Parts: sequence; C-alpha cells; structure tokens
Amino acid sequence: MSIQKAFSAMQLADEKNNLPVVFKNDLEQDYRILQNHNTDFIWLLRTGGTVLTPIGVGVEPVYITYWKYQNHGQRVIPYLVNTKAGYIEKITMDQAEKLILQLPSQLNTFMSSDAIVQKVQSVLEEGKKKKIWGTFVSPDIEISDWSEWLKFFILSDNELMKVYLQRAMHLLKNSKPELHSDAA
Repeated sequence: MSIQKAFSAMQLADEKNNLPVVFKNDLEQDYRILQNHNTDFIWLLRTGGTVLTPIGVGVEPVYITYWKYQNHGQRVIPYLVNTKAGYIEKITMDQAEKLILQLPSQLNTFMSSDAIVQKVQSVLEEGKKKKIWGTFVSPDIEISDWSEWLKFFILSDNELMKVYLQRAMHLLKNSKPELHSDAA
C-alpha cells in the first residue's frame, strides 16, 4: 500500500513539473522497480526520462552523480522516495549524492568474522538476485568468491562496492578472535 502511495506522489510530481518531456513511459518502469525492492530510492525526474535508484544496496553511484557533475543540458529534479511510509521528498543533488554513496551495510572491527561474512554475503546475494550489477545480466559469480566479485566491481568501476568488499576482506584478514568472542 505504501508503494502505491509513493508512486501516486511520483505521478503528481511528474504532472506538476511537466517532466519527463521524452521517455514518458519511464514512470511505468519505475513502478515495477519500486515493487521489486524493499528500500528507499533516489528518483531523478529529468527532461529525458527518469532514473530510479535504490539506496544502500551498492548500486554504482554514477547513476546519480553523472547528473550532478556533467553538462548534460537537462532539467533534473531529485527526490527521495520512501516506500515504507509512502511519500516522496524533494532533495538537492548534494543530498542525493550523499545518499547514493552509503555503503550497503556497516562493517567494523567489533564484528565477529561470521557476522562480517553473513552481512557481505547477504548484500551480494540480494544484489545478484535483484540484478543490481550488470547492465543486462547479473554476473555469474559464486556469492562466496569475494576475490572474483572484487575484480568484477573494479572492472565495472563500481567504486562503492570495491571499497565495501576491500573493507570486509581487510577486517577478516586482521580480525582477532579474542576481540570477537561471543562468550561474555
């Protein structure tokens, strides 16, 4: 129900701003994307269509940052789409950039090795299942093969996921069992 409320708000913003001018059917595609993810989104309403990008799942940030830094000649209005509460909120491109640069999950030295592995594998499984990475086909990499995932993210210029995996690998390599003991 909240997804429908958020989508209705998106339709109103679309009508109010008279955007997009071309690729008007992007909004229909956006509705399908909203139904496929259980997260908040950044929605760019543009002259040439829309961009709807899930937050905090490791999507390549360039889907948002391109529209901030390039001289593209389009009118771009960024929104935060909250699918749980069912609303949209106009934001700045700086806010959109900050949101899209959020790591999929927080990893720290106080976590057990098992907790780190579980978090990272969950992110990779979800991203692979929802086809977050790869333009048309999700990469055919085993979830547990972090080295191959790291290569994939390096080759695809996904700096966010590269940093996330490197951090996880570093934490695992340097973990000290006595710091992560579950017995207290």
